[in-house]
Amino acid sequence: MSTYDQSDEELIDEIMAEIHGQNAEEPAEEPKATEQTEAGEVPDAPAEDAPAAGGAVGFDAIATPAATPATVMPAVEPQEAAPAPKKRRRGLTIALVLAVLMLGAYLAGAVAFMHYFLPNTTLNGQDVSLTSTEDVARANTESADAFKLQVKGDGVDVTLSAKDIKASYDGAKFARQAIAQQHPWSWPLAIAGSHTIEVENKLSYDAATLDDIVGSAVDAVNKDAKDPRDASITYKEDAKLYEVKPEEKGTKVDRALVLERVRSAIEAGKESLDLGDDELVKPAVRSDDERLTTAVQKANASLGATQELVARDNNVVATVTAEELHKWVKLEDDLSVSFDEEACIKWAQTDLSIKLDSVGTERHFQTPDGRDIGVSGGTYGWSINGEELGRAIAANVREGKAARIDLPWLREANSWNPGGNEWGNTYIEIDLGAQHVRYFVDGNVAWESDCVSGGMNQGEMHHTPTGVYAITEYMQSGDVELRGEIDPATNQPKYISHVKYWMPFIGNSHALHDADWRSSFGGDIYLSFGSHGCVNLPPDKAAELYGMIGVGTVVVVH
Repeated sequence: MSTYDQSDEELIDEIMAEIHGQNAEEPAEEPKATEQTEAGEVPDAPAEDAPAAGGAVGFDAIATPAATPATVMPAVEPQEAAPAPKKRRRGLTIALVLAVLMLGAYLAGAVAFMHYFLPNTTLNGQDVSLTSTEDVARANTESADAFKLQVKGDGVDVTLSAKDIKASYDGAKFARQAIAQQHPWSWPLAIAGSHTIEVENKLSYDAATLDDIVGSAVDAVNKDAKDPRDASITYKEDAKLYEVKPEEKGTKVDRALVLERVRSAIEAGKESLDLGDDELVKPAVRSDDERLTTAVQKANASLGATQELVARDNNVVATVTAEELHKWVKLEDDLSVSFDEEACIKWAQTDLSIKLDSVGTERHFQTPDGRDIGVSGGTYGWSINGEELGRAIAANVREGKAARIDLPWLREANSWNPGGNEWGNTYIEIDLGAQHVRYFVDGNVAWESDCVSGGMNQGEMHHTPTGVYAITEYMQSGDVELRGEIDPATNQPKYISHVKYWMPFIGNSHALHDADWRSSFGGDIYLSFGSHGCVNLPPDKAAELYGMIGVGTVVVVH
């Protein structure tokens, strides 16, 4: 680019001198012409015209060639034509010099405004008119030392300085980006206007150090802070309905959000940052969440799905209402409502079973001959199939359908009579106290015999279990071998016996059977020479009974 130097000044001086010289010569030409006339260089022209001096000279006299054929033209025309080329050269020279000067000035201005800001220019709100980029860069770089940000609120109070986070500005880059928005080649048009330049001025800092300082301050506050609680659905005992339980605001500060706010404040050039509720950890679920509204509606529909449980003879023996159902309605993480089928099954196998099952429970009844008997234990009676029932209840509740369910059973009795006679008037009664056995058919004694039950045998006590049982599928006749438990000393059965009539009522281990090795039955024989737990009968009586009963015949031992 061109700039002014000494040679430019000399050229200007020469041009100006030539311009002044030209102005001095032009008025001298007239006096020179006058001098020629006075010297007589062209004396004859006026002399020839002299006769006309005393009177008017007509146009004909001036135009006649014969008047002065050779004296007028040579004297005048060379004097007037000679200066014209010189004037033109000087005019062109002046124009060229002015053009060069103007171009030089334009180029010099363009070069200058590549490094200086135009007049009336603001940079990010600061006046930088005619300020160099070097000065702007220097000022920007040094301004980082003044950085200070105070973060306060929610229990957090920390002040950050440039030194703390190793902060700095890239002044040179900032100045380059700013001057790049200026158009130096159009400075003649732009110099009179005003200009606004905005440049993003990002402070560089050590992010890990910043996170450590601010994060540690937040962690210290959160140490004893209270977590927020999400909105949820809850069961109201008094109303027997679900409703939305509002969320609860905690005091725990959102570490990640605070760090984000601090970084944004630094980028925005703020000097302070106030923390408030917006920076606390928010409940993930709010009470205005539509999913909660939907969940409450579905949960309440489940509570309305009342289940009536029906036993023998269409007896409603239990009703599953909201009191039980709400225990199995679950709100999932995605706020959907589900039904805890396994919990329902467990309830049916435990709570409901304890309430309705009769197997093994104490039952009181009166024998056909008028005796009041109480008996506990055994394997006969009612026993719910809890798994099947739980799945049936779950299926209905999921559909929001109230229903009647016929109770599924693992074991059944002849009639529904909780705590009483569930087997009817046909059964075998084993009276251990009397050492006597009776078989009732429709309330009448169809068969009876003395017996010997379990008791003291070879120094060991072998009781016959009490309870209500039934003849099992292992009932058989013929040559039935009975083996006792294995003796650890001999690795052989403690006894081996053979019977003809085997009528088991506890699995295949305890039975009514014939005992031909005995000569007497009844009385107190069992106290000193009892069985190993079976009920021994005279062979002929065992044969009779075997022919009268079958698998499933109830046996009451008391």
